[in-house]
Amino acid sequence: MSHSLNRATQLHELASIIRLLFWQGHRQGAETMERIGMTMPQAMVLFGLDASGGQRTMTELVHITQQSAGTLTGIVDRLIAAGLVERRRDDDDRRVVWVRITAVGHAKMTEIDDQREADIARMTADFADAELALFTGLMGRLLAGVEAVLGK
Repeated sequence: MSHSLNRATQLHELASIIRLLFWQGHRQGAETMERIGMTMPQAMVLFGLDASGGQRTMTELVHITQQSAGTLTGIVDRLIAAGLVERRRDDDDRRVVWVRITAVGHAKMTEIDDQREADIARMTADFADAELALFTGLMGRLLAGVEAVLGK
Protein backbone atom coordinates (compact mmCIF):
# COMPACT_ATOMS: atom_id res chain seq x y z
CA MET A 1 0.00 0.00 0.00
CA SER A 2 1.48 3.34 -1.06
CA HIS A 3 2.01 6.10 1.48
CA SER A 4 0.72 8.56 -1.13
CA LEU A 5 -2.79 7.11 -0.94
CA ASN A 6 -5.22 9.20 1.04
CA ARG A 7 -6.70 7.89 4.28
CA ALA A 8 -10.12 7.15 2.77
CA THR A 9 -8.52 5.00 0.06
CA GLN A 10 -6.34 3.23 2.63
CA LEU A 11 -9.37 2.54 4.84
CA HIS A 12 -11.25 1.16 1.84
CA GLU A 13 -8.32 -1.15 1.04
CA LEU A 14 -8.05 -2.21 4.69
CA ALA A 15 -11.78 -2.99 4.81
CA SER A 16 -11.38 -5.15 1.68
CA ILE A 17 -8.39 -6.97 3.16
CA ILE A 18 -10.21 -7.60 6.45
CA ARG A 19 -13.24 -8.94 4.55
CA LEU A 20 -11.00 -11.30 2.55
CA LEU A 21 -9.10 -12.34 5.68
CA PHE A 22 -12.41 -13.11 7.38
CA TRP A 23 -13.58 -15.22 4.43
CA GLN A 24 -10.26 -17.03 3.91
CA GLY A 25 -9.83 -17.42 7.67
CA HIS A 26 -13.25 -19.04 7.88
CA ARG A 27 -12.35 -21.45 5.06
CA GLN A 28 -8.97 -22.25 6.60
CA GLY A 29 -10.52 -22.66 10.06
CA ALA A 30 -13.15 -25.04 8.71
CA GLU A 31 -10.43 -27.13 7.07
CA THR A 32 -8.43 -27.18 10.31
CA MET A 33 -11.51 -28.22 12.32
CA GLU A 34 -12.29 -30.97 9.81
CA ARG A 35 -8.73 -32.33 10.18
CA ILE A 36 -9.21 -32.64 13.94
CA GLY A 37 -12.74 -34.00 13.71
CA MET A 38 -14.85 -30.97 14.59
CA THR A 39 -17.14 -28.49 12.89
CA MET A 40 -16.79 -24.71 13.13
CA PRO A 41 -20.05 -24.41 15.14
CA GLN A 42 -18.74 -26.99 17.63
CA ALA A 43 -15.44 -25.11 17.87
CA MET A 44 -17.32 -21.82 18.41
CA VAL A 45 -19.09 -23.35 21.42
CA LEU A 46 -15.75 -24.53 22.85
CA PHE A 47 -14.18 -21.10 22.18
CA GLY A 48 -17.13 -19.39 23.89
CA LEU A 49 -16.83 -21.65 26.91
CA ASP A 50 -13.05 -21.36 27.10
CA ALA A 51 -13.17 -17.55 26.88
CA SER A 52 -15.62 -17.34 29.78
CA GLY A 53 -13.97 -19.50 32.38
CA GLY A 54 -15.26 -22.79 31.02
CA GLN A 55 -18.97 -22.46 31.72
CA ARG A 56 -21.96 -20.64 30.18
CA THR A 57 -25.71 -21.01 30.15
CA MET A 58 -27.39 -22.27 27.01
CA THR A 59 -29.00 -18.84 26.64
CA GLU A 60 -25.58 -17.15 26.76
CA LEU A 61 -24.21 -19.64 24.22
CA VAL A 62 -27.12 -18.92 21.86
CA HIS A 63 -26.15 -15.24 21.99
CA ILE A 64 -22.37 -15.81 21.70
CA THR A 65 -22.51 -18.33 18.87
CA GLN A 66 -25.41 -16.71 16.97
CA GLN A 67 -27.12 -20.10 16.68
CA SER A 68 -30.78 -20.81 17.28
CA ALA A 69 -31.61 -22.61 20.51
CA GLY A 70 -32.57 -25.75 18.59
CA THR A 71 -29.37 -25.76 16.53
CA LEU A 72 -27.26 -25.11 19.61
CA THR A 73 -28.93 -28.00 21.45
CA GLY A 74 -27.87 -30.35 18.64
CA ILE A 75 -24.31 -29.00 18.68
CA VAL A 76 -24.07 -29.36 22.46
CA ASP A 77 -25.52 -32.89 22.26
CA ARG A 78 -22.73 -33.87 19.83
CA LEU A 79 -20.10 -32.24 22.05
CA ILE A 80 -21.49 -34.16 25.05
CA ALA A 81 -21.36 -37.42 23.06
CA ALA A 82 -17.69 -36.67 22.28
CA GLY A 83 -17.00 -36.00 25.97
CA LEU A 84 -15.97 -32.38 25.29
CA VAL A 85 -18.68 -30.67 27.38
CA GLU A 86 -21.26 -31.53 29.99
CA ARG A 87 -24.70 -30.07 30.63
CA ARG A 88 -26.44 -29.58 33.97
CA ARG A 89 -29.44 -27.74 35.34
CA ASP A 90 -28.97 -24.87 37.74
CA ASP A 91 -29.49 -25.85 41.39
CA ASP A 92 -31.62 -22.79 42.17
CA ASP A 93 -33.49 -22.31 38.88
CA ARG A 94 -34.19 -25.56 37.02
CA ARG A 95 -35.04 -23.59 33.86
CA VAL A 96 -31.37 -22.56 33.54
CA VAL A 97 -29.12 -25.06 31.79
CA TRP A 98 -25.36 -24.75 32.20
CA VAL A 99 -22.81 -26.10 29.72
CA ARG A 100 -19.30 -26.71 31.02
CA ILE A 101 -16.15 -27.68 29.14
CA THR A 102 -14.59 -30.96 30.34
CA ALA A 103 -10.95 -31.95 30.72
CA VAL A 104 -11.27 -33.68 27.33
CA GLY A 105 -12.67 -30.41 25.95
CA HIS A 106 -9.70 -28.49 27.34
CA ALA A 107 -7.37 -30.99 25.66
CA LYS A 108 -9.24 -30.45 22.38
CA MET A 109 -8.82 -26.68 22.81
CA THR A 110 -5.07 -27.23 23.22
CA GLU A 111 -5.08 -29.32 20.03
CA ILE A 112 -6.97 -26.57 18.19
CA ASP A 113 -4.59 -23.88 19.50
CA ASP A 114 -1.53 -25.93 18.52
CA GLN A 115 -2.90 -26.49 15.01
CA ARG A 116 -3.81 -22.80 14.61
CA GLU A 117 -0.32 -21.73 15.71
CA ALA A 118 1.22 -24.14 13.21
CA ASP A 119 -1.04 -22.74 10.49
CA ILE A 120 -0.10 -19.16 11.40
CA ALA A 121 3.58 -20.10 11.39
CA ARG A 122 3.16 -21.34 7.80
CA MET A 123 1.20 -18.21 6.81
CA THR A 124 3.90 -15.89 8.17
CA ALA A 125 6.94 -17.96 7.22
CA ASP A 126 8.31 -15.25 4.94
CA PHE A 127 7.99 -12.49 7.59
CA ALA A 128 11.27 -11.34 9.11
CA ASP A 129 11.25 -11.35 12.92
CA ALA A 130 10.96 -7.55 13.02
CA GLU A 131 8.04 -7.64 10.55
CA LEU A 132 6.26 -10.28 12.62
CA ALA A 133 6.75 -8.19 15.78
CA LEU A 134 5.42 -5.06 14.02
CA PHE A 135 2.48 -6.96 12.52
CA THR A 136 1.59 -8.54 15.87
CA GLY A 137 1.67 -5.14 17.55
CA LEU A 138 -0.51 -3.57 14.84
CA MET A 139 -3.01 -6.42 15.01
CA GLY A 140 -3.17 -6.00 18.79
CA ARG A 141 -3.95 -2.31 18.31
CA LEU A 142 -6.60 -3.18 15.70
CA LEU A 143 -8.18 -5.66 18.13
CA ALA A 144 -8.23 -2.95 20.83
CA GLY A 145 -10.03 -0.71 18.32
CA VAL A 146 -12.57 -3.43 17.55
CA GLU A 147 -13.19 -3.93 21.27
CA ALA A 148 -13.60 -0.17 21.73
CA VAL A 149 -16.19 -0.05 18.92
CA LEU A 150 -18.03 -2.96 20.57
CA GLY A 151 -17.92 -1.14 23.90
CA LYS A 152 -15.84 -3.72 25.74
